[in-house]
Amino acid sequence: MPEPANYQCPHCDATIEATPTLEAQFVTCPNCGKEVEIPAAEIELNATTELDRNRIRQLAAERRASMRTRSYCLIAAIVCAVAAIELAMMATSEIHKTGVGPLAVTEIVFTILAVAALPLFLRSAK
Repeated sequence: MPEPANYQCPHCDATIEATPTLEAQFVTCPNCGKEVEIPAAEIELNATTELDRNRIRQLAAERRASMRTRSYCLIAAIVCAVAAIELAMMATSEIHKTGVGPLAVTEIVFTILAVAALPLFLRSAK
């Protein structure tokens, strides 16, 4: 924590004792009553601090990428489930209308593929 320092009031040249903080602050001059800006304290940065900041940024970027991938996998799993349900209903309808034909078989095959892909996406989302 910075120690108190003396500042000059730009209005009346009175000396004001204040402790600088990490952000600029305004204090009232005890002599003239006007506001005086106390500048932010300067923080000494060393090489370790800069490396720590870079490492934090890197870890944050990796975490965001991981969360994005997880979200995409969950969305893909939901799409597979919905597609499997839709394809199964379409195959059932086709079988009732025309019997087992090439269209119904194709819909059944794609239903099986969608159901098979569902656990793969769910496993990737963990």
